[in-house]
Amino acid sequence: MPIGLRGVGKTVLLNRFIDDAQALGAHAVMIEAPEDGNLRQLLAKEARRVLLQFDRAGALSQKVKRATGL
Repeated sequence: MPIGLRGVGKTVLLNRFIDDAQALGAHAVMIEAPEDGNLRQLLAKEARRVLLQFDRAGALSQKVKRATGL
């Protein structure tokens, strides 16, 4: 978790982490949790979104395998 003053590049660094992870085939999300927000709810929402991406990719993979006879 990068910590620092405003304007020193924390968000740029986090975005680079995400880009690098996605380039390697990982799923990554950035969550900005406000001090008065519900972190558990934010994490659950993003985890659900990523899991749905996996589910869609798996379903697509199965359709491709059936269509190609693999």
